Amino acid sequence: MKPWSRKLWKFNFPVDKTQINLFFLMKQSIKVGPIPRLAFIFCLLFALPAKAYLQFDQNCIQAYQKTWNLQLGPAYGYLQAERKLYPGNALPALMDNYIAFLKVFTNEDIDNYDTFKHACSKNIDILSKESGSRSPLYLFSIALIHFQSALIRARFQDFWSASFELKRAHSEFEENASKYPDFLLNYTYLQIIETMLGNLPGNVKFFLSPLGLKGNVKEGLEKLEINLVQIKGGNFSFYYPEVALFYSFLCFSLAPERKTIQELKFITDPIPDKSLMKTYVMALMAIKKYQNDLAIHCLLMKPKDPEYVQFHLLDYFLGMAYLNKLDTGCIRYFNNYIQYNKGNNFKKDAYLRISWAYTLMGKEDMAMKYLHHSLNTKLPNMTDRDKQAQREAERGIQNRYLLKSRLLFDGGYFEEAAKILNGVDSLGFSSFREKLEYTYRKGRIYELELKFPQALFYYKRTLDLGMNEPFYFAANASLHMGLIFEKMKKTSLAKQYFEQCLKMNEKEYKSSIDQEAQTGINRLN
Repeated sequence: MKPWSRKLWKFNFPVDKTQINLFFLMKQSIKVGPIPRLAFIFCLLFALPAKAYLQFDQNCIQAYQKTWNLQLGPAYGYLQAERKLYPGNALPALMDNYIAFLKVFTNEDIDNYDTFKHACSKNIDILSKESGSRSPLYLFSIALIHFQSALIRARFQDFWSASFELKRAHSEFEENASKYPDFLLNYTYLQIIETMLGNLPGNVKFFLSPLGLKGNVKEGLEKLEINLVQIKGGNFSFYYPEVALFYSFLCFSLAPERKTIQELKFITDPIPDKSLMKTYVMALMAIKKYQNDLAIHCLLMKPKDPEYVQFHLLDYFLGMAYLNKLDTGCIRYFNNYIQYNKGNNFKKDAYLRISWAYTLMGKEDMAMKYLHHSLNTKLPNMTDRDKQAQREAERGIQNRYLLKSRLLFDGGYFEEAAKILNGVDSLGFSSFREKLEYTYRKGRIYELELKFPQALFYYKRTLDLGMNEPFYFAANASLHMGLIFEKMKKTSLAKQYFEQCLKMNEKEYKSSIDQEAQTGINRLN
């Protein structure tokens, strides 16, 4: 080893050629005198690499807010400025991961999925070079990247690796919470995970059960609601939009009775309307809550500047909302979704719904054309909705009266849906399935009109007639009988019908129906 190398070895930092030359020149400067020697030392100190750190400064906060709004172009701008001004701050790596996460979330492109997986590893490596202090922000950032990875892998139905990523994220959040109990964001994601784990479909639970991960929807949401208030008034108040939208999404998806749409709107109102992520969650919430006109309003008022990411799933939502009003202008939005969205989810369903629009118009040739498109679209992995679209397309053109009533009901236009059913005689339907659907839809309308005795009558009739059929009507009738009895505080009856629902062998929507029934049982236990 050369003499200057031995002297450098004792310093615990990376050494490059510039620093070696500076050391060599400083050594030579001894014969020049003290003043030049001090100048060399001054230069040397500035040549040494800065110690990496993590900090949410103004540029990073702005980048985060733009990213969560889905304004990815401006977000990149703030990150470039941060790297130029403060090259020692490693936090932009976390923001890079957010951007990669939201890109693949919004466009479902398999190429972006592969890029995202590589980005996660790269960003963890960058963050791991942080000073070694294992600060709360460092531990949080690593855990959050694993959490985002779990969500995206599950979205692409890679449940095996998603399970391990979620387990890792959960352990890291727990470790951070143990070491730094005042760091609120740890509890945010622990409670999100707890809520999600409380309501898993059977195929996902199969992978997670051996890992010892369990959850509870009710307890998770209660704790998350408290955390939401703490976040809003704390040092991480800029995280409020993300936490509020997660909370709202989990509420209307997993515990729809917990909050009214007005209560959820109150929670999301502080989020600026320029957030395209807010548009997505609010539109989905309005559709789920039978507030069709609100969904259309949200989607038409979405921010449209070119700096926003292209989120074509919103076209699919708008097509659904217009179709629920029996507005055949929906065809344009479904076609946009099919043409421009790079992912595969809901494409069979979009073709089916175009077929329904032509059925409403009485154009059976066009309806059949799009039924064939739905049948012939090959997807590597199908969502429950696409599986159901396949089955419905196989049955051919729908009965127009039942279709109108179904769509109006889905839009929350219960009175109009009831009028259509009341104007037809079930004896006139050509198939047993249509007669069963007529009885089922009468029960659904009565339930949401809060006419529980009538709803229970039609649900029971549906259950008795369709218990051994492959259709979803009887299973969903049993589920909703359980929900009604739960509201009426008749716990034993509610549990009885939830359990009966789980025992049935329907082929349609089985995963989502069973998931709701199991959640009902968990609540009652």
